[in-house]
Amino acid sequence: GIGGLACAGLLARTGRRVIVCESHSVAGGVAHAFKRSGYEFDSGPSLLSGVSNSVSPNPLRHVLNALGEDCEWTTYPGWRMVAPGGDFDFQVGNDVSWEAVIRRHGGAEAVEEWRRLLALAAPLGVASKGVPAAALRSDLGAARTLGRFLPRLPDVLLNGMRFQAPFADLMREAGV
Repeated sequence: GIGGLACAGLLARTGRRVIVCESHSVAGGVAHAFKRSGYEFDSGPSLLSGVSNSVSPNPLRHVLNALGEDCEWTTYPGWRMVAPGGDFDFQVGNDVSWEAVIRRHGGAEAVEEWRRLLALAAPLGVASKGVPAAALRSDLGAARTLGRFLPRLPDVLLNGMRFQAPFADLMREAGV
């Protein structure tokens, strides 16, 4: 799967000989689809968020960066959410549309709660992109790998405990 290929690619980049084996009858680990009774089912990730941007908290993006690789990505303008309270279309990057959905499902107070939560979460999102997890090491090589991220390190360190805390803590802080 993606994890095995990522490990193989990183090992190969260090000069090791690598053989990739698949234990399942279908290659791809959990990232594959199968058909039953005329229906097709995705059994793994079908939406990979943040991989088209080279500065991203997505671990797959980190691996691609470490390998010096990239590929062509399709960016969706939005998607449809199907929920018990009603279906809605989500448009990526359209805050007015998103707030209209929140208002329809939760009222005006829900929009204010969303804005408070976003105000607290946005700096964490920026900090999460500051230093790739793969650059965090416990050996002396850490100085070399962290060096290029040094300007971003204070923001990550100042928010470190918030990254480890439950999301419910952030919601309580926002009064949600």
